[in-house]
Amino acid sequence: MIYTHLRRNVAGILTDFVGFGTALGFIGFDTLLPLLAFALTGNEALVGLVGTLWIGFWLLPQLAAGRWLAGRPRKKPVMIGAAVISRTALVLFVALLALGGSLDRGLVFAGLIAMIAVFRGLDSVAAVAWFDIVSKCLPSAVRSRIFGAGQALANVFRFGASLVVTAAIYGGLVYPGSFAMLYGFAAIALALSLVGLLVLREPVERAAAGASMSEQMGVLAHAVHVLRKDRAFRQVTLVRLMVGLFDLARPQYIVHAANELGLPASNVGLFIAAQTIGGILSSIALGRLSEGKGSTAVIRITSLLAVSVPLIALALQTFGHGQPELAMAGYLLVFALIGALDASFLLGFLVYVLDIAPPGERPAYTGLANTIAGVIVVAPTIGGVILQLTSYPALFLSAAMGGALALLGARRLPAAAPVADRVEA
Repeated sequence: MIYTHLRRNVAGILTDFVGFGTALGFIGFDTLLPLLAFALTGNEALVGLVGTLWIGFWLLPQLAAGRWLAGRPRKKPVMIGAAVISRTALVLFVALLALGGSLDRGLVFAGLIAMIAVFRGLDSVAAVAWFDIVSKCLPSAVRSRIFGAGQALANVFRFGASLVVTAAIYGGLVYPGSFAMLYGFAAIALALSLVGLLVLREPVERAAAGASMSEQMGVLAHAVHVLRKDRAFRQVTLVRLMVGLFDLARPQYIVHAANELGLPASNVGLFIAAQTIGGILSSIALGRLSEGKGSTAVIRITSLLAVSVPLIALALQTFGHGQPELAMAGYLLVFALIGALDASFLLGFLVYVLDIAPPGERPAYTGLANTIAGVIVVAPTIGGVILQLTSYPALFLSAAMGGALALLGARRLPAAAPVADRVEA
């Protein structure tokens, strides 16, 4: 099958990766966003609420979005429309921040919540359409390589943006000026991402005979049908949820390094660098692995990483006290492996779902997969409870147990059988 506009589409996809990755670096989900929420409210619980909404508004709408997009021959109009509105919400919030000095902070916080709901909620719709479009734009033989290169570039630019955010934090953030400036940079980066999306030329996919299953059934009925009838989807979903137990301990590693092992807080920058480098190198390496051995091999690596990281932390708990060099080296490795694990999800789980989805079902499959994965949002909270009631070794062993179960499940995971190219030139 001849893929028209291949070079153009690759350039558009990579531009989107770079723009969106840079924007996320400026938004600073782990750094700047919590600081903004606290500056507006002074309430730790509301800071946690913002984090939950940021994740939830992206994951949960995808089931309905996938069902709604199923059967549409062209997904690009929906993708562009959703992307434009979502990015406009951020621009409007930047304008609100620029006026923040004269506005009640409660009102600005309400604007923050509204921005998250619109930006993340509609971006989730755009993402479901995006996965379907790039699957049609890219031959399966090179898809993983392009994804890996895109993730590597995104991590490079995201790291650069995060350095700007870190410098602003250490220099002393001023509300609202500093936040308006940094989120303005994010809006500019998202405009670059939008240019990449506009460049894409969506091929026409041959429609399957008759309506697809997702068109014939309601949202919940189709979800139950897929989980009951598609063994590969059911198995990969279980493995992904087991890997998600890694998040039980994820927020606690930096706390463990500082409070238990005595590493200075100034090492946070080095840990961020290690995590970024791990993401860049693994994106390239795992992209090639997925291309050569398939996404199943990447999922096995992901599961192995989910076991290894908490076990390394457990070893540091045992041997790292009073050994600052060992503790520092160990935690640099921990954060590098976390970066590798993060980079592996697209190249492993999501590529696998794209490969096994029947004709016309990719939006429904990806939406269902990501919505189910929303269950793991509660893992960090549960991990905090485990730590309060027990100890760091118990927490790390609990997280490692999830990875071990995922590794067992991944060994039985059937190889993804990519559907034949069904794209008209």
